[in-house]
Amino acid sequence: MTSRERFEAWIDSQPRTMLLASFAVWQAAERQALERAAQICDEVSTDRWNLYKGRAPYTGSEEGRASDYVQGESDGAETCAHAIRALLDAQSKDTEGA
Repeated sequence: MTSRERFEAWIDSQPRTMLLASFAVWQAAERQALERAAQICDEVSTDRWNLYKGRAPYTGSEEGRASDYVQGESDGAETCAHAIRALLDAQSKDTEGA
């Protein structure tokens, strides 16, 4: 059973007055988790870019310096962060319209 399924089973056993408040808490937790995931993607992107460019904390002599693969890792992580934030924006618009 997924965490969402457990949540739905729990909420079905609660008074209806708790539904809106509980759902709002669940949505806020989901937004926070997605934003944290986007932040991690940003951190990976920055780290890989620093390795690619030979910037601190790297010395420039590590394997991966000026590597197309490492540059691709940086670009991929950045794309992932943008995709997660686009999902967050879409969810925000859905919530505002509801």
